[in-house]
Amino acid sequence: MTTGENIQFLRKRDGYTQEGFAEKMGVSRQTISKWESDSCYPEMDKLVLMCEMFHCKLDDLVRGDVQMERAKDTAGYDAHMNTFTKKITVGVVLVMLGVCAMLFALALGIPEPATILPLLVFIAVSLIFFISGGIEHDHFVKKHPEILPFYDDEELDAFRKKFALAISIGIALILLGVIVLIGGTAVIGESTLDVNGRIAGALTGTMLLFITAGTGTLVYAGMQNAKYDVQEYNSENKHEKTKVGQISDTICGCTMLLATIVFLLWSFLGDSWEISWIVFPVGGLLCAVTSTICKLMEKQAETE
Repeated sequence: MTTGENIQFLRKRDGYTQEGFAEKMGVSRQTISKWESDSCYPEMDKLVLMCEMFHCKLDDLVRGDVQMERAKDTAGYDAHMNTFTKKITVGVVLVMLGVCAMLFALALGIPEPATILPLLVFIAVSLIFFISGGIEHDHFVKKHPEILPFYDDEELDAFRKKFALAISIGIALILLGVIVLIGGTAVIGESTLDVNGRIAGALTGTMLLFITAGTGTLVYAGMQNAKYDVQEYNSENKHEKTKVGQISDTICGCTMLLATIVFLLWSFLGDSWEISWIVFPVGGLLCAVTSTICKLMEKQAETE
């Protein structure tokens, strides 16, 4: 492909009209038309700006075939992101299963101090997946900070259908868990649950199993959705993390550490094993809110 053909392909791929692309480049629409027809050649500063916009290499833009390069996953991005998604999802599910195991241990009549052991075992195993996945992903990002988009429209359309189904299933499973708790409480009676901690633990554990399955489904679907957004991957990894991003990470880390401390103190001192697990989803929700606010602040700062 010629330079002009490459420019035209990348412009259309990213959804720019000639007028819109001309505004981005600071030139007239006629100039864009001349570039794409190879009637004239862009200046070096314009070529560099195009490479930044389209996340491509200068040599590929000028002398290569960006359409052919786009169809190749030379960095192994898809395989890496699939592995990363599985490890993080398994880690999240293991933590929640640990809470389930603790609740069922209470239901079996195991002494309360000993019921913390299953939770700690599950958390320890989950850390293997979290840490290994995080290190591998960090190494991959440093080695491949930019990926040339290669997913075709057919692949993206097929995933969107699966994504919608996965989100629906995840939400349905969580709602089923709530229904189990409400229905079980109505059938057994609140007074019985207050007196019999074993039944309460078994009912809460059953509810949490549904929520665990739903949460795992949502996490997996969400991370796969992020995988297909290659442009967002490039945008996030193009520059070093901003101060706002560093603050977000620090707040989230402190939040989950505090949640663990509160869980242990509440469980041991308050003798509330059947309800103290709630601090973990609350902590996760606070982290999600913090991350969303920080991203909005970053985008606002970029536009100023």
